[in-house]
Amino acid sequence: MAHPFTSNPVKDSHGGKVAPVRRYVFSEFTPLEELTAGETLALLAREELFVYVAFPPQLRSQAAEVVRRCQGAGVAIGIWPLLEDRQGRWANSWNGAEFADYCLRLLDELHAVDAVPDEVIIDLEPPISATKRILAGRPTTLRRPSRGGAAALAEMVRKLGAICPVSAVAVPWAACGDGAGGWQRLLGTPIDGLAFERVFIMAYTSLIEGYSAGTLRRRHAEALLAHWSKRMTLQFGDRGGIAVGVAGIGALGDERAYRDATELGRDVSLARLHGCEHLALFNLRGVLSREEPSRWFDALRESREVAGTSSTVRTRALLRVLDVTGRIFDKRDRVKVR
Repeated sequence: MAHPFTSNPVKDSHGGKVAPVRRYVFSEFTPLEELTAGETLALLAREELFVYVAFPPQLRSQAAEVVRRCQGAGVAIGIWPLLEDRQGRWANSWNGAEFADYCLRLLDELHAVDAVPDEVIIDLEPPISATKRILAGRPTTLRRPSRGGAAALAEMVRKLGAICPVSAVAVPWAACGDGAGGWQRLLGTPIDGLAFERVFIMAYTSLIEGYSAGTLRRRHAEALLAHWSKRMTLQFGDRGGIAVGVAGIGALGDERAYRDATELGRDVSLARLHGCEHLALFNLRGVLSREEPSRWFDALRESREVAGTSSTVRTRALLRVLDVTGRIFDKRDRVKVR
């Protein structure tokens, strides 16, 4: 089986070798028959990519065969469990018990047929219906989730960890920063105290541009990426990872993707400049639809010498608001988000 970390070190600006880039790619909408085709698996193996494959309930029965095919081709695979949209889709404290039940049953089935994945990745986000309303700028009341849901997720991580490593991916302000604990409780995305192998944050620069409606531009998004990469390194050390960007449409349907692979390459370099070596790209289908997929994988693998970015008035103000608001959320059970 291929090791999930690339063995190709790059050189720093002084000519010395640095730690290899550890590369992952999320696969959410790639048809499983395309994912497991010989050509695709050969490409993933050649690029030494660790692939996280989404498995909502309707694809559950195919999980064992996909795991076997990937591992048989030398491709490390992580299971990415998802619920139906009506159930919230992503893991959170509102659907914690339901999500935990689904994950544990899925991994029990895989374990029983000797098709254990290399990892499980838990996507921690509020229910998709609430997320869509928030991103559309519509007032949304979020009740404080019950403690039972968070406890169910914590117990799930503990039990899954006895079978294979478990990692998480979440929004940046719920993972790092002075107000992270408050945001975790508000958004129902518990991270602190759970035994995750790694924690990725979705520091998607193209989405920052897209959802800010022009308020934040590429340079602002780069400054935020640099800040969060630094914070993740300080807080999580080698356990911290960055989901660096978007190459194709996701579940929300209106995600802004990178303009080209050059932007991905710059984001990779910025994240590594600040100590983050676990780097993930969303998503595989978006890359495979490009004329030259290899350019995107090269950008994910290679690190270029790049100047650091400077914070701006806007980014400093935004980060301050996120931290202060997170601390306020610690003391409130109900809040209206606009």
